[in-house]
Amino acid sequence: MKLKMKAKIASIHNKISITDEEGGLVYQVHSKVFSLHNVTYLTDGEGEEIAVITRKPVSMHDVHTIQLVDGTEIELRTELLHLTRDVLDIEALDWQLTGNLLQHDYQLKDDQGQLLAQTHRKWLSLHDTYEVDVVDEERMDLIVAVLVALDKIMADRQLVANASDDAARISKQN
Repeated sequence: MKLKMKAKIASIHNKISITDEEGGLVYQVHSKVFSLHNVTYLTDGEGEEIAVITRKPVSMHDVHTIQLVDGTEIELRTELLHLTRDVLDIEALDWQLTGNLLQHDYQLKDDQGQLLAQTHRKWLSLHDTYEVDVVDEERMDLIVAVLVALDKIMADRQLVANASDDAARISKQN
């Protein structure tokens, strides 16, 4: 199934709409941009909760937990994410992302090397949009939850990088 993930850039809440090829709402992602609890919710098109993604507030490493409504719980640790490499191992599932993670051009494969999903960023768009082709529709909720968590990890890293760049600029001006 082909999906489009479209983020609303100028909002006090981080919102992502995930639609099918016809524009029908399949999933929604929402979280507060600034929150002590750093919780992100994945719901279906009718608003029923699919997963809750949380970021562990105090940790040596950046840890995100995905909890699906069926009780499945997965931890993603960013120490596994090497931005100089084009590979992210998701040990809890024995899955692997390969490609350009920063640009949302990558493939998600299972432990047998079978393609689960692939993404491609749309460059000429008013919103931050990328396309997802989910090959394994039986595990679509889990796949989408993992991709949303990855998007959250990358957004958090971008915020840290921007803050670091801003601090360096201010330091040079003084």
